Amino acid sequence: MMGVAKFLIDKETAIRFDFDDPRESFLVKGTFTRAESVEGKNEMLAIAMQFDEALIPMGYKIRVNEFVNTLRADSRAPVGGDADTGTAAAK
Repeated sequence: MMGVAKFLIDKETAIRFDFDDPRESFLVKGTFTRAESVEGKNEMLAIAMQFDEALIPMGYKIRVNEFVNTLRADSRAPVGGDADTGTAAAK
């Protein structure tokens, strides 16, 4: 984002997450905790945000949980093998 780090650190902020299927939008509040300059870009910052855990919407938590579970299921699927037995298929 554009800005000056010393004016952003420890300031309250919010970020909106938009999802499809079904279409939902969640506003998650927090505080900027640190910032780093982006090399080659004078006023651009890479900035970190600490979420306020008490204010994170349950719908957002569910969406993140579903995403993580999908990644875990994909990583457990055998590559090039039989999906039922987990063994490599004969050629």
